[in-house]
Amino acid sequence: MIAWVKTIGLLTRSQRSVVVVDGSTTVDVSIRAYLNGVREGMDVMEARLVDNSLEVVRYCDENFEEERERLLELCASIAPKVRILDPTCVLIDLGNCAFAEDSFECLGEIAHTVVVGIGGNELVARIAGAMLNRRCSKAGKTGVFVEIVPQHGTAEFMEDLPVTELWPLDEETISRLMQLGLHKIGQVRRISAKELITIFGEKGKFIWEVAWGRYSSGNFIATLPELRFDMGFDAEVDDYIRLRHGLAEIAEKAKNELIRLRSDFKKVELSLLLVSGRTITCSKRFRSARSSDSIGSILDLMVMGLKPPCGVSRMSVRISGLVSVVPEQLMLFQSEAPKIVERTGREVRISTAGQLVSRRELVLRYWDPIRQAGSLGRVGTP
Repeated sequence: MIAWVKTIGLLTRSQRSVVVVDGSTTVDVSIRAYLNGVREGMDVMEARLVDNSLEVVRYCDENFEEERERLLELCASIAPKVRILDPTCVLIDLGNCAFAEDSFECLGEIAHTVVVGIGGNELVARIAGAMLNRRCSKAGKTGVFVEIVPQHGTAEFMEDLPVTELWPLDEETISRLMQLGLHKIGQVRRISAKELITIFGEKGKFIWEVAWGRYSSGNFIATLPELRFDMGFDAEVDDYIRLRHGLAEIAEKAKNELIRLRSDFKKVELSLLLVSGRTITCSKRFRSARSSDSIGSILDLMVMGLKPPCGVSRMSVRISGLVSVVPEQLMLFQSEAPKIVERTGREVRISTAGQLVSRRELVLRYWDPIRQAGSLGRVGTP
């Protein structure tokens, strides 16, 4: 099963009348603007006519990265495979995950209106969600709303829907289908792929696949889990040396786990439980992902900034916003060389200066006359 999730108010938590626009189109609407009649997808000039107190904010990926990451985190808590469609909308591959309508209630924490369409494939999920969104928008409803089309009810659900609901098809194709008397999706589904190819050429096969829900707009990615580490102390810790020693242990575990997951991170949160019962917290979010090597120094700076006023009985570290590290040109560092030799069976070339040389450098030296003339001399054929 696939879930299409549309959020309204994700990017605009303000209590004022605010819209976020991309170009001249509104992409998100604050609660006040929504109640005043402004909707996402409106032209900004039309929105201003509806609400003359409207404030306009231009959309930029960097400015709303935290909100989008929070949306992904909550969606990943429902099922691990997700795909971003636009700044306020995602698809979730529910697979065989057990879920209920209230599974999506958590999304109400980050948006004033959440609309979810669930179906056996992406086409059905998006159609069900879009239809529900139009109904909620027309009625001005806020809250979390879910529409489920069960697998066995897909044919019945699609039968009488207008062909205009086939969102992957362009307007020209929709118009041509209607000219042929095919006004409903059920009518298109009753025509064979061969007949459609005869009428539309190669596009006919695509029309048939779309009508039967065999179209996908992309691949799902498995979201990476957040990492949590806890450490308790037998006796209260009231000096930085012992506290930082404990943090060093957590940092080493975190580093090893990030290496295992081949991930960098964008957010770290450190919480200290004081003997007084109070918890103090410090969090840092980074615009660009940080590598596993930096976690120790980051935690060290964070605990120094917290300056706990009394003894600490427990501490916890939460690392989120994990980003898969894209494999790059293999560098044969000294510590990794034995593993690489064992795994690949290749000889590791070492220069006369005793430095390891990357495979890229070996190739460049073979072809580049400047490198060939260097102190290391010409490298022979690998």
